[in-house]
Amino acid sequence: MTNNPILNQINALWRDMQDPKTGGTLLDALKRLFHLLFQFFLLAILVILLAFAAIVWLWGVAFQTGRDDRQWVKDHPELDGNGFALYIASKNLLAPFKWLSVLSNYILYKLLGFTPTNTALPATNSKALAGGSAIGSVPAIASTKKIV
Repeated sequence: MTNNPILNQINALWRDMQDPKTGGTLLDALKRLFHLLFQFFLLAILVILLAFAAIVWLWGVAFQTGRDDRQWVKDHPELDGNGFALYIASKNLLAPFKWLSVLSNYILYKLLGFTPTNTALPATNSKALAGGSAIGSVPAIASTKKIV
């Protein structure tokens, strides 16, 4: 060997490139890289399609909700526009939370062994809309067994 480090490095590189295992290793690496890139590409397409489907679905729900709200306002001409619709909507949206707070207090009193101050639970079926149609019912307590 010569004392030239560049020529020595060239010779070492040439020997490694001519080794039969080197070609197989490079080919395997390229196959693996192509496989990983293909999987990444498929994942990117699936995420884009999922986002597109979610946007279309939310868009459809928003349009349907707006259409239903407009129809509800048209069906109730007695609303004077002074915030009555907002009052009804907020009252009906907050009703389940009020019911849950009363129910949780009732259950806590029972679990702790105290007599509840307000033994009457709220009604399980409330008239939600001004027109009198019910949004839904809240399930009643099946039993008053002590849970321990």
